[in-house]
Amino acid sequence: MKPKIHNILQDCIETGIRYGFRKAKKHSEDPTDEVVGQEIDRAIWYELNEKFEFETQEQPYENEIDY
Repeated sequence: MKPKIHNILQDCIETGIRYGFRKAKKHSEDPTDEVVGQEIDRAIWYELNEKFEFETQEQPYENEIDY
């Protein structure tokens, strides 16, 4: 059996975008582009770290994200 990596990555990215955008709007009705981008980035990396084990990580994303 071989995983379909593209599909897994696409799911992580789409989920991260959705959750990151929702998180950015949670505390502000009009968040800055920077805040939106940071929350989306954080959520995408969280999703990737849930599906893949990386040997090295520049930033820890071990804690769950508050969706």
